[in-house]
This record gives sequence, structure tokens and C-alpha cells, in this order.
Amino acid sequence: MPEIENEHLWCPIDFVVHIIGSRWTIPIVRDLHAGKKRPSELMKSLPGISPKTLTQRLRELEKWGLVTRQAYQEIPPRVDYSLSARGQDLMYVIEALRDLGESWQRNLDVKIPPNIKEQCSHCFEYRDAKYCSDAPPNSNTN
Repeated sequence: MPEIENEHLWCPIDFVVHIIGSRWTIPIVRDLHAGKKRPSELMKSLPGISPKTLTQRLRELEKWGLVTRQAYQEIPPRVDYSLSARGQDLMYVIEALRDLGESWQRNLDVKIPPNIKEQCSHCFEYRDAKYCSDAPPNSNTN
């Protein structure tokens, strides 16, 4: 495990924010929740992220044990990333952030453009319907 160089990270909240607080980290974890993905798939699902930033974030997440990198001995080379058990632990936090964001959007009367698809609360994929058909029973209630 990486060494902690900042003496202020003794606080558990500061420690976790240090690991996941960089821009793009939460969206990467969210998108990997649906299953393993190649970097090119993540680039498509994260409009605006640069290849360099994606590579840096994936390396950081791997360093902290949140994602697993699988390299295949193929030509051309292929690499997949997936969430580790520690990365799966973050889904509780991401779900709480989603719920808070939805609440704030409603309470602050934030107008969402009509062409925006809703995100499935089970698989986190953007779909025309709020929930995907793959959701386990009783997971379609928020």
C-alpha cells in the first residue's frame, strides 16, 4: 500500500477524500461498477476526460487498490479495468451522492434539459427509463 506523506491525513475523512477527491475519480468508479471496461470504453462514457488524465486516475485507483488492471498477452495489447472489492465499497458513497444530488436538484428547482436520459439506480447506465431490466427484485424503489 502507498505511504501517506501528508501528516494531516490521520483523519479518516481526509484520508478517503485524498484518495477519491480528484476530478474524474468518482465518475470512473461509477462507470466501472457496470463491469470491466477498456480505457477506450471509459473515454466514451466520460466525455471531456483526456487520455492522459484517464491513465493517471486509473493508475492512482490501482495504486490504492480500488481497481484491478488485467493485461492480456495479445497483439494489439489489450487492458481491462474492473472494480476491486475496495472499489465496490465506494458504491455506497456514490449512491448516497446520487441521492443527495437528486434531492438538491429537486429542492433547488434545477432544470435538467429534456434530452438528458435518466441514470439507472441499479447499473448506473444512462437509459430512457429510470431503471434497467437487469435490476434485482425490489431494487427499483428509491
